[in-house]
Amino acid sequence: MPEQIEWYSTYRLCPLTVSLLEHISGIKMLLKRTDRSVIRWQTKITEPNTLVMTRSNENAVNIVTQYQKTNLRVMSGVRIASMLKAASLSLGQHGKAKLAKKLKNDGQLGAIVKILTERDISINELKDTPTFCVSTLHNLKG
Repeated sequence: MPEQIEWYSTYRLCPLTVSLLEHISGIKMLLKRTDRSVIRWQTKITEPNTLVMTRSNENAVNIVTQYQKTNLRVMSGVRIASMLKAASLSLGQHGKAKLAKKLKNDGQLGAIVKILTERDISINELKDTPTFCVSTLHNLKG
C-alpha cells in the first residue's frame, strides 16, 4: 500500500462534499477547497443553515418527516415526491415501496409528497441561499 494516496477535486464536487470526503478518508484533496464548511456528526439538527446529506431518498424522506414543521428545503424534492407516489403503488416490500406504504397507512403520504414538492430546491439555489436543506449525496455531486 502506498503511504499517501493522491486524489483531486473535480468541478462536480462542491466544497462541502470535498470536506466530507476528506473527513471520511482522512486524506486531503490536492486541488481547490474552501474552509467555509463545518462537518458535524450528530442526530439532532441545531443550526438553522444546515445541509443534511443522506445516502438514499428514503433517508431524505425520513428527515423531511422528522422536520416537516420547520423551513426545511429538499433538493430534488419534486423528483423524490414522484418516486414516492409511484412506490406507494408498487407491489414491492422494500426501500421506497415499504416507506411509501407506511406513510400511506399512517395517513401521511399526501402531506409528505406536498412538502417534498413545495420545498424543492436546486443545487444552484442552495449554493446562493444558505438554508436548512436535505439532499442525497448523489444529488449533491451533480
